[in-house]
Amino acid sequence: MENTEILSVSKTILQQILENNFKLSLELFQLINENLTEVKDQLLQMAYGSMRRKTALTILKFARMMNRKPSNSINIARKDLAGVAGIATESLIRTLADFKKSGILEIEGRNIRIIDLEKLESIN
Repeated sequence: MENTEILSVSKTILQQILENNFKLSLELFQLINENLTEVKDQLLQMAYGSMRRKTALTILKFARMMNRKPSNSINIARKDLAGVAGIATESLIRTLADFKKSGILEIEGRNIRIIDLEKLESIN
């Protein structure tokens, strides 16, 4: 957690800023487009991906979001992880146990540590 400051800008002022600054408008649209593409890919994966792939991608996503190195643990509730992956908590737990048995992850309570990053990334 870090301190954050939130400011409010009226719609009119924002429109004026964007109309007068083409480069800022372009960067904003590119950022929105990247986010939409990422969400679209995530939804397709949730709909059509295997349970193992969904679990692997979700763990990798959390590791990236938290700026973690594979050697660092990710502390997250199974229910939250399953929700993001779009699978039942019980299915996620079974998949995590399989990953642990395969030597891909190390699991201790809520802590998940990536042992074999290459294997985790290559799961289909």
